[in-house]
Amino acid sequence: MQCRGCGIGNTISGHILAQFFCRVLSNSFREYLRIVLFASLVLIPLATGLVLANDKSLTVAQGLEELPGARLFTHALKTTNVWQTVVDADDVIVFVPSDLSLRNEGADFLLDVVLLKAENASRLTELIGLHVYSGQTLEFNENSLQTSLANQAGDCVVVQKSGENAMRVGPEAVVTGKQSFANGEIVFIDRLLWQAYDGPGDC
Repeated sequence: MQCRGCGIGNTISGHILAQFFCRVLSNSFREYLRIVLFASLVLIPLATGLVLANDKSLTVAQGLEELPGARLFTHALKTTNVWQTVVDADDVIVFVPSDLSLRNEGADFLLDVVLLKAENASRLTELIGLHVYSGQTLEFNENSLQTSLANQAGDCVVVQKSGENAMRVGPEAVVTGKQSFANGEIVFIDRLLWQAYDGPGDC
């Protein structure tokens, strides 16, 4: 059965939606399942920009390079010497804001252009360093709702639990997902971590 009049748009997503509805209307169940599977495996991850399924066969560095929705942060990370920690370390944790999160925060131009200039290299390294922690795991004591992580520069961040799965990093960043890899994990957050812990006492 030929489907006519399904001119939803000229974009890829519009074309896929058009084909989806057309197949449903034509009662082609096999094609319907194929399109639903494609949507669940491709469109949803692309919409969020992040793939949240765990893959223990990859390293954290490989995972970052394959994430389609975190290219701004990954590119900035790879321009600093912090990247070598991600490549070499065991039990590495990387807090990663997506490209969409950076745009929503208004930090995309800063991270993609301003801080990549040679005169801002030390500031970029300091900022990126707040997102990478090695030789540690993100775990909480049984009766505690918070834990802390320290990076190689001696700076640290506090991670707090506020529910069964809800977590916050630092004063503002909210954890939106996690992905485990062979040598650590990527923790997705909704904004950049701008400063280390500066409260009373040790972190």
